[in-house]
Amino acid sequence: FIAGALQRNSSLQSVNLRNNHIGEEGVESITEGLALSWKETGAGIQLKELNLGHNLFGDAGLHAISKVVALGFLQLLDLSNLKMVTSDGWQTFCSTLVGCRLTTLNLRQNDQLPEAAALALALALKTDVGALQELDLSLCSVSAKAAPQLLQ
Repeated sequence: FIAGALQRNSSLQSVNLRNNHIGEEGVESITEGLALSWKETGAGIQLKELNLGHNLFGDAGLHAISKVVALGFLQLLDLSNLKMVTSDGWQTFCSTLVGCRLTTLNLRQNDQLPEAAALALALALKTDVGALQELDLSLCSVSAKAAPQLLQ
C-alpha cells in the first residue's frame, strides 16, 4: 500500500514511517516504489526526507535503502535505532555513502554500530559525502579509535 502511494504521489516531500514495525519485505517494497517513482519522474520526484528509524528491518533492508540514497533525491535520512542491522550491514551501508547528496543523516541510537562501520563512515566523509551538513551519531557507542577519525 505505502509503496504504491509513494510511487503514484511524486509531490510528497517528507515521509515519516518511524516506529511502524517495518521489516525486510516492507522496506524493500518501499524502496522499490521510490526507485520506480524516480525512474518515471526523474528529477521530478519531490521527496526530500525519509524517516525509517525505529523499525525492524536488517541488513537487506539497509542495503535497499542505500540504493535509494544513491539515486540522489533524498536530503534527510533517519535510520535511528535499527536493532536488527548487523555490524556487516552498517559497514557496507557506511561505505556506500561516498558522493551521496544527503544533507542530514541520523544514525542515533544504533549502539551496534561497530568500529569498522564508524571507520568506513569516516573514510566516506574524508573522500566525498557531498552536501552532508549534519550527522547524528549520539548513543552509538563510537569507539575511541573511530571518534577522532570522524572529526578529521
